[in-house]
Amino acid sequence: NSFIEIILTAKRMIFNPVKMILYYLWVVITRQEDDWIQKRKQLAEQDLNNKNDEMPNEFIQGIAVTVRIYIFFSLQSLINK
Repeated sequence: NSFIEIILTAKRMIFNPVKMILYYLWVVITRQEDDWIQKRKQLAEQDLNNKNDEMPNEFIQGIAVTVRIYIFFSLQSLINK
């Protein structure tokens, strides 16, 4: 019984700081990602106004949303382990 308690305590001592670090890393990445998405949206608006645009606005915004969803779920799965 005490052996199990020691193992559970050691597990909490290891995993809680790791989960906290991953959470703060997720916060930092999310904020940087928001800046990246805003820049991509501005470029998409410029491309929309440009007659010779090579990439449509919806495609650029779709890529930005896909990247954001992928990063969010990747980090959430790491945090919830």
